[in-house]
Amino acid sequence: GGHNPGAGEVIAEAMANFEERQSRPLFLISGMINTKDPVGYFKAFADLAEKIYCVPIRGSEAMIDPVILAHAAYDAGLVAEPMSSVIDALDAIASTIDPEAPPPRILIGGSLYLVGEVLAENGTPPK
Repeated sequence: GGHNPGAGEVIAEAMANFEERQSRPLFLISGMINTKDPVGYFKAFADLAEKIYCVPIRGSEAMIDPVILAHAAYDAGLVAEPMSSVIDALDAIASTIDPEAPPPRILIGGSLYLVGEVLAENGTPPK
């Protein structure tokens, strides 16, 4: 989970270190709530991420609509697309994968609420 500019910088730095060791496309799947600075967070990924898929956070009235979040990612220099769910975003990424190329890196984050939702759906919530 990371949802502020400082977290974006630290996470992007870690992803850049992975990229230096082995080049792979990086895709972000992100959802945020309206108390955060999405442009500040996304700026750190501008020269690193292939594309960002913006998703809703189910059950959160404070979520940023994925269309608005995609505009924020665009303002930060990213190619972005709103999606209706994490599964739809994963399917969109899967449809772009070249079987001859190294598999992509996929970073799901932006909001701890989104991360918790994904971990619960995956059957791996923190204990």
